[in-house]
Amino acid sequence: MTPHLHTRGLIGASLGRLSRLATAFVLVLLVAAVVTLPGARPAAAGGPAISGVGSSYAALAIIQWDAEVSSEFGDTVNYSTQSSVIGLNDFAQYPQVDFGASEIGYSTNQADQTPPASFLYQYLPDIAGAECMDYNLSSTTGSPIANLKLNSAVLAGIFTGVITSWNDPAIAALNPGVLLPHNPIIVVFRSDASGDNFIFSDYLETTQPAAWNAFTAGTSNPQGAQAIWPQAPSGQRQVGQYNFGNWTSQNGSDTASGYVYGNPNSITYVETGYAILHHDPCAAVQNVSGAYVAPSETADAIALQNDVLQSDLEQDLTPVFNSPQSGAYPISAYSYLLMARQAEIPAAKQAVEAQYVQFLACDGQKAAGVLGYSPLPPNLVQADFNAVQLITGTALPTPTAANCADPYITGSFNAGGQAGTGPVIVGTTSSTAAGAGGTGGAAVNPVATTAGAAATAGKTSSQSGGSGAGSGSSAGSAGGSGAAAAKANAAVAAAAAATAKRKAALAVLPPAGQVPGEAMTHYTSKFLGLPGPSLIVVLATLAFLAVLAVPPTVALARRRQPGGKGERTNA
Repeated sequence: MTPHLHTRGLIGASLGRLSRLATAFVLVLLVAAVVTLPGARPAAAGGPAISGVGSSYAALAIIQWDAEVSSEFGDTVNYSTQSSVIGLNDFAQYPQVDFGASEIGYSTNQADQTPPASFLYQYLPDIAGAECMDYNLSSTTGSPIANLKLNSAVLAGIFTGVITSWNDPAIAALNPGVLLPHNPIIVVFRSDASGDNFIFSDYLETTQPAAWNAFTAGTSNPQGAQAIWPQAPSGQRQVGQYNFGNWTSQNGSDTASGYVYGNPNSITYVETGYAILHHDPCAAVQNVSGAYVAPSETADAIALQNDVLQSDLEQDLTPVFNSPQSGAYPISAYSYLLMARQAEIPAAKQAVEAQYVQFLACDGQKAAGVLGYSPLPPNLVQADFNAVQLITGTALPTPTAANCADPYITGSFNAGGQAGTGPVIVGTTSSTAAGAGGTGGAAVNPVATTAGAAATAGKTSSQSGGSGAGSGSSAGSAGGSGAAAAKANAAVAAAAAATAKRKAALAVLPPAGQVPGEAMTHYTSKFLGLPGPSLIVVLATLAFLAVLAVPPTVALARRRQPGGKGERTNA
């Protein structure tokens, strides 16, 4: 056989396989449509749709929950990923949305809108997480640097534009033996008013107050923690010692992390799940004990045992940033849903909202670690159960392993063997301090109103006092038990092993750019969770289009191959 004829044979065989694969694809679509017919797989009958908007910090978890409640209960939850402040603003205009999502409360004065004074609402803890220092950096030899160490002083220097090169002596001192490049640091900050901005600026102000306050004053920005990241006035590239020459803004967690993945020498701050999604490492940050710890399901939980929640459940993160445990990742925080109380909610939506809250508090926490978060501790699960009563008027039983699959409650997760199982909630009957043992007390979810939010706007001093007590008690607990410290160190090793295992699993996935991003994940979940009739229509349409498209495509390919109809061949 001549080479030409051999090539024709190969092409013909390939087209034959293509035709068979196309036919098989059509059959699969048709079978899928058939098995979703009524009677083959009954679809759950959900109630009216509910909508939410806000935090991108918590969005990976919320999108997962939305898909799961759609599949399990037939409920429709439409969540729009924006930012914490948009969550606050839109919820303030209830019923524009049924719930908001945010890491910050109205008492921080970051929102442009607040609910009417008579409007009854509540804060519901939904997930625990952390600000990952997401970076993209290679050594002078071109090898990726996957174990970067940073501390609060260096982070303050980088994110105020004082430290501008990766081989700055301050960074080199924390990373001996690492061949840091002499490349400019590309600082990626969030352009939207976000919870990420607020948490990270709160951390820098708390741990490096002199540097942070000098920066905000020197650049004519508001003092304190801010949901809008301080920037150079009028777009200047240099203001005194503060260099903005290599700063770039990104809107949303997914885009910020995606930018870092695609741009060497860059760094940003995002919830850990986004770094996992984009295959980026998180820097290990030095905590008060002197240990360098990367964010993880366990390290976040250890730090958040030190949190102090006000009676309305808004958080004071000062004791978290100053966590004394060696295994704590210090830049950790809870996220919240804001939901109305029963008197404000249409009767038809009450059961759907209650079911959603109970689900996220229990079954929804099972995937927390895989998604890059940490599960809610028992007293915050109880707080969510209390919130359900304020939505429907009916109390739920106490969460137990029999009725709640939260890993804390089932015993499959124990915060690395630490004694505490939840943060202190001010005004509860708990006698234990944060991180010192017990559940921290059951939250009572008092009525929240705009007047109440205004009353808590000046709570910083009382929070600081309470958090100091919590930290002191935690430190005493940690210092008084060598066994607890040993367990904490073992937890760090276990967390590192789990992280390595997760990275190994991710390594077999396609590179970023082919990995489904947040929007694709959302719409794929929505597609898979479509109720039976809608899914039948979609699948039938795809099958019909495939039947129309495949034969002409195969015929055209056959016409174009050497020797096909209409072409001359040379023997």
